[in-house]
Parts: sequence; structure tokens; C-alpha cells
Amino acid sequence: MEGNRLTQGWKEFVEAHDLRVGDFVVFRHEGEMLFHVTALGPSCCEIQYAQPRRHEEDEESNETEVPSRSEKEVDENVKTESDQSSPNLNCFSRSVTASNLSRDRVGFPINFAKQNGLNKERQEIFLMNEEGKTWESELKIWGDCRLSIVRGWTSFCTANKLEVGDSCTFRLLQKTAETPVFQLCSRTKSERKIQSAEGCIDDKTGGNRFVKLTPTPNSLHDGKQHLPVSFTRENRLINPGKIVLVDKNKAEWSMELKVDKSTGLMYIISGNGWKHF
Repeated sequence: MEGNRLTQGWKEFVEAHDLRVGDFVVFRHEGEMLFHVTALGPSCCEIQYAQPRRHEEDEESNETEVPSRSEKEVDENVKTESDQSSPNLNCFSRSVTASNLSRDRVGFPINFAKQNGLNKERQEIFLMNEEGKTWESELKIWGDCRLSIVRGWTSFCTANKLEVGDSCTFRLLQKTAETPVFQLCSRTKSERKIQSAEGCIDDKTGGNRFVKLTPTPNSLHDGKQHLPVSFTRENRLINPGKIVLVDKNKAEWSMELKVDKSTGLMYIISGNGWKHF
């Protein structure tokens, strides 16, 4: 976070959760610097995922962070799939993102590496698919607490038809061999769908009839409120003119819809009308 902006990690978060232009993201402050996030589609209905999504632990993430509840559940599931008689965890899961495919490197869990003695600065490894075919790769340490698979990831995903949003689980086959082998033992395809809700979609036009506006100190001070470009374009609100806001008591508030010449965004304005509303 820099000032009021989310910077490093935001792009990876968006890709991991398949967020698209026009979606809404609601943040609930849980205390300290922890936020619970809910993703909503353009119709303001919650996006439903096929399974809990893991935060991508790439080379830029802090591996010492306390996992969220969903991450703990995933780790527990991985332990169940692995050899229960062994005290060592021998499986780990990764998510495929546009970012790790383009950079040909994906984060590697530091605790898994320490527990299995994978603590060399650079180490040759093999990635293996379910049929036993292998791809040469390399494990690299970044500083004291970050590791990544730095090559071979993209070719492995492409050859095995792993796409953005998919998740896969690897099992460590050889701990004592000179070159460790990680075999793909399970995969989950991304299934993103938006829960339907009565009234969210206009049956006639298919357009999004709902918009969520959040007043800010600036909007109240200036007396104007910008509208999301996805909403104005979809409903063809592209020309200045008169509009009416109706509150829950059916009282009408006359205002104007104008266009910001510098940004092209549409906004509501009416002297102190917006603030009073």
C-alpha cells in the first residue's frame, strides 16, 4: 500500500481471482492490516468459485504471512493426500496465473523447502506429469525467505494444458536423489460463474441496471459524483442531460449528468444537491 493506492501484489491478486473490468471488490476491515475481500460481478451478485482460491505465493510474496482460513484448509487437505505416516509434508499446490506464465517462474513454499532439505541457493529439479514425462527446471532462493521455480514452468503448463485460474498439486517423489522430482498428482480447472439473482439483469436489454456509488470527502465537497464507465457505457449514458434520483421515500432529486472533459467519465452534479441527497 502506497498512500491510498494498492500497488505491489494487486495485479497478481486480480489474476488469481479472475477479476474482470466491471467487477466490484468489497473490502471488509478485520483489524490491523487484514482485509476480508468479496468479489462481485457487474450485476452486483457475488462471484462463485469452484473451490477456495489460494493467494499466489510468487517470488514477490512474503512466505511468512499467517495464512487465511481458506489457505489453512487447503494445507490440511494437502496433508491428507500425502503420506500420513510421514512427519514431512510431501505435497504442495500452485495456481496458474498470467503473471507466472509470462515470467516463466512460480513461487515455491519456503516451509516445504526447509522441511524437505531443499535449501541450496540454486538446485536442479524435474517437473513430472501424471504419465511420467519430465521437464527440466530449477529451484532458486531469493533472499532468506523466498523461493521460486525459475524455468520450465511455462513449458510444463503449456504441454499439460494448464490454463490461467487452474490449480495443481505436486508430490515430491525423490528426497534423497541428486535431482528432486515433483510429480503432478492432481489438478483443478477454473470454473468462474456469477450467481444469478432476480433483478440483477434487465431481461429486455441484458444490460446492468444497478450501480454502486461510494461518496468520498472530495465528492461531497465538490458536489459531484463520478459514475463507473462500465455502467454508463452499457446503459448508453454518454450524453450530458437532466437526471432524477429517487430515494427510498420516493422523493425526487433533480440533478445533471455531465462529462469530465479531462477523463471522459460521466458524473452527477447539482450544487449541494448531491451532498444533501
